[in-house]
Amino acid sequence: MMRSVAAALAIFTLAGGLAGSVTQRARPADGTGPSMIGILVQYKSTTRTLTLATAGGQQTVVLSRTAQVRQGSRLITANELSKHVGSKAKVRYTVSHGSLTAESVMLSVSAS
Repeated sequence: MMRSVAAALAIFTLAGGLAGSVTQRARPADGTGPSMIGILVQYKSTTRTLTLATAGGQQTVVLSRTAQVRQGSRLITANELSKHVGSKAKVRYTVSHGSLTAESVMLSVSAS
């Protein structure tokens, strides 16, 4: 009886491990996740893609439909991103099948 329980537990654990390697959580439970900081180079509203110049080179990220875009504490629309080319930005994103999807964008507030 004990062996069958141990075998079932091992199969369950293996199946869960395989499923976990195929799918990725949209957002970690603690609200953290991968992010990048750089300068906004461009935003294309037709494809909802933004390009950041980072220390590692240029990175292109697709903006999710539910992404929040902020400039400081102010919520702005995605279409306003093109007005902020040259601004410093922090992008939190998820990775799926090698593609980066932005879940939030935080733009720096320009010094007056």
